[in-house]
Amino acid sequence: MGGGALAQCYSQLGNVCPDMDSPQQLISCFRVTQQLLEERMLSAGHDVSDGGLLTCLLEMAIAGNCGMELDISDSNASGE
Repeated sequence: MGGGALAQCYSQLGNVCPDMDSPQQLISCFRVTQQLLEERMLSAGHDVSDGGLLTCLLEMAIAGNCGMELDISDSNASGE
C-alpha cells in the first residue's frame, strides 16, 4: 500500500497510503489466498495492472518457461 509505480518515479514511496473503501474485503481476499496456497490450489499470482491481462499471462508463461492455452470463446463474456 502506498508503493505504486508513479510514487516510485517521484521518490514518494510510502508517503501516502490509498484510502480503502472496504478494508474487510482486503482481509477476506488475503484469507482466501492463504487458504488456496495451503491447499496447493494456487502456486503463483500476478497483478493485472500494468499492460492488462495479456501482458500478465505472457509474463507468467515466460517466468515459468512454459506455454499456455486460452479459451476465450465463453458466450457469457461481455464484448464491451
